[in-house]
Amino acid sequence: DFNPGVLLVALLLIVGFTAIFWQRHRWDQFEQRYRELLVKRDRQAGAPAGGNGSVVGPDGGRPGGEAVWEETDETRQAPSETRSGDEK
Repeated sequence: DFNPGVLLVALLLIVGFTAIFWQRHRWDQFEQRYRELLVKRDRQAGAPAGGNGSVVGPDGGRPGGEAVWEETDETRQAPSETRSGDEK
């Protein structure tokens, strides 16, 4: 009735699945920290927002489509919602 091989395969699949997605999660965290440091470096160097190393893509968000907040001295504001193809 009970097959220990099936249990072993199931446990290996669970462990493998968890390990792969945990590493992807850590990679995303490190990538986000790296991008934030690039923006901080650019701001300290006096580079305009959207310059080299900026995380703002052509549509006002990250390459993955998520919005990135641009911070000014006075306030925090969201990037414009217009896409590069929609500009007049």
